[in-house]
Amino acid sequence: MTTTRKFTEAPPPFDDPSADIIVRSAEGVDFHMHKLLLSLASPFFKEMFELPQPPIDGGEVEGSPRLEVDNTRDGIPVILMYDDQNQACGQTVVEFMLSSCHPTCLQSNKPFLDAHILGTVVDVGRRYGMDGVVKSALRYPHILATNPFVLFPHACQQKLAEEGTLAAKETLRFRIKEFPHEPALKLISGYQYHALLKFHQRCGEATAILAQCDKMDWIPQSTLRLFPEQHHPCSSLETYRDSISTLSQWNQRAGVSTMLTWGMCVPTRGFPSSSIQQWWIDYMGSTSRALKSKPHSSTVDEPQRVDDAKGAACPNCAVQARVFMRNFIPIFKQQVEKVIHEVSLFLTDLLHRLIRA
Repeated sequence: MTTTRKFTEAPPPFDDPSADIIVRSAEGVDFHMHKLLLSLASPFFKEMFELPQPPIDGGEVEGSPRLEVDNTRDGIPVILMYDDQNQACGQTVVEFMLSSCHPTCLQSNKPFLDAHILGTVVDVGRRYGMDGVVKSALRYPHILATNPFVLFPHACQQKLAEEGTLAAKETLRFRIKEFPHEPALKLISGYQYHALLKFHQRCGEATAILAQCDKMDWIPQSTLRLFPEQHHPCSSLETYRDSISTLSQWNQRAGVSTMLTWGMCVPTRGFPSSSIQQWWIDYMGSTSRALKSKPHSSTVDEPQRVDDAKGAACPNCAVQARVFMRNFIPIFKQQVEKVIHEVSLFLTDLLHRLIRA
């Protein structure tokens, strides 16, 4: 007695009755697709569909692409996609591959791509010449945010320096001592891994400087003028007598047109009276140290650090402190991203050279 295997339909848009090809997953899920879309996404499929197909039971020319027809369903050819191990691709892999070249899916969210099948997706994409799918997978937002360490080695292996740099920038969310033992890192050379570490170090040094007293020319004067006047205790000589030179230095470096005197704040050059506050100096100091080890824009507005800064402000300037930080944080994050972009140009160039070597 023979049993007939049952096949299930893939969800929309892969249930189109006008489709002229069916891609079947290893689990028996049928994806109804159009040859034209596959041909546009893959030179392999384009050539395969254009060639006269020999009979399934013979006449095949070894090495030539042909329609690997499993069978037909309602007169429509059914094919399977295979990975580098010649294993039929599973449903999640097939769904991502086809969604990445289907116009309906491109207008909405693609299916979820888990990091553990990334390698299979990349291998299958390369096997079938679907370069756009490979790049899409290596730029997948969820994996970039959660596990860029699996993306970086695959990008290097595929000789995609831009995608490698994009992944490297997201590793800046982690301190070097927090780098995971990602098995995919075995795909890259020691030189490439050293480039990743060097990039992290350079970004740490470049972004940490932004929060130091002598490098504040990037902060708009309009933002600095949101500081309140000198007052007790946030910028009072009575409280910060030992650090008054620090306050004066920060005001001078920042270009705040104020001269600190005992118990008052004297405006100069016709600007309203204002002064940098000690709670902000403390925030900048802690942020500089944090950026040195974790040079990512998200470090700037880590809740604990920002809350500490706001909480350190006295009741007299608490409201103004919140206004200042609300205006300042986006500017700070943008500047961090700008500096990281400048450093990343070095990494992209280095990866290009290592790839060509």
